[in-house]
Amino acid sequence: MMKDGTARVAVLLRGVNVGGAGTRLPMAAFRAVLEGLGCREVRTHIQSGNAVCLSAMPPAALAAAIGAAITLPGGAHPAATVLPCAALAGALAANPFPAAEAAPATLHLFFLAPEAETGGTEAAGPAGERALRRGDVLYLHTPAGFGTSPLARRLVRQLGRAATARNLATVRALATLCATPSA
Repeated sequence: MMKDGTARVAVLLRGVNVGGAGTRLPMAAFRAVLEGLGCREVRTHIQSGNAVCLSAMPPAALAAAIGAAITLPGGAHPAATVLPCAALAGALAANPFPAAEAAPATLHLFFLAPEAETGGTEAAGPAGERALRRGDVLYLHTPAGFGTSPLARRLVRQLGRAATARNLATVRALATLCATPSA
């Protein structure tokens, strides 16, 4: 927390600018929404609804405000997850699959809402796929790829809007943005 009561947070939108039609959100519009909610030093990462900013709002309140403020084509409101930057660093440090460090696209971190039910703390799938929950993060290692993973499909269906996932490379990049002061 900063002296002025703000904290640097990561904002993750679920299902934006991925998949089919109706999910398009220009990152300039996303930044404008965050600034309109009083966030400062807003920086986005890639085109899929990732940002780092300073906010005085508690994370849950900011997530609700973001979801209400964004209307996607077709009228849908994206689910927003807001995490203190320390949570990203902690998730990276707790990685139970060190083999994925060299192939970051094979590891996805699902940031879970408090009500998320994963059906247990560990799961396995074909081709060496494994999922392991540590606190509010579910780690999914898919050595043969996320897009073809039966375990990934099952978890995405099961978790629905109660989680949002990012691959290891994206989480690393957001953690770097968190640790890098704005220019």
